[in-house]
Amino acid sequence: MRRTAVFAIVALMSSGCGSASAPAAAPDHGNVNFTDYSDNDGTKAKIVLTGAVGDYGDALSLTSNGDAHGRRTDIDLNLTQGKFRINIADIDKKLVDAFTHFPSNTTTCSGLVTATGTAPIEAGSGTGAYQGISGHFDLTVNVNEVDVKDHCGPGAKFLSQTVVITGPGTVTLG
Repeated sequence: MRRTAVFAIVALMSSGCGSASAPAAAPDHGNVNFTDYSDNDGTKAKIVLTGAVGDYGDALSLTSNGDAHGRRTDIDLNLTQGKFRINIADIDKKLVDAFTHFPSNTTTCSGLVTATGTAPIEAGSGTGAYQGISGHFDLTVNVNEVDVKDHCGPGAKFLSQTVVITGPGTVTLG
């Protein structure tokens, strides 16, 4: 079975909103927009949260067996104001299953694979401004990939890839 499931999160950041100072502290609760991105199926990505939480930083996906291609279980969000962790095991399983139908275009050996699901915030994982955070995100993962044409299908090496995870969430702090 093809194993390119990843959680590296895509965000296209646009500026023009004041200075480069640290984001404002989050309110007690509210709606949050989650965007994470990467250009490969590694464990590291960039993340931006907007809305009730306005922050950014790095995301690190954790695996069940510690290697880069094990089952993804969690994403550590290392933000400028603190950290917290979300559970993505269910979404990862759906993404791995979706890759059984890749590539969708065998002529170009390319395609888009999508998986959706809920990623709960792990209790007790918050530090800094996120101490006591709870809630969840409803995420969609899109993996857009072009593989080597002479070995198209399961096990093919990718030439280029983007991994984007986006979705709304609701959080409560404290």
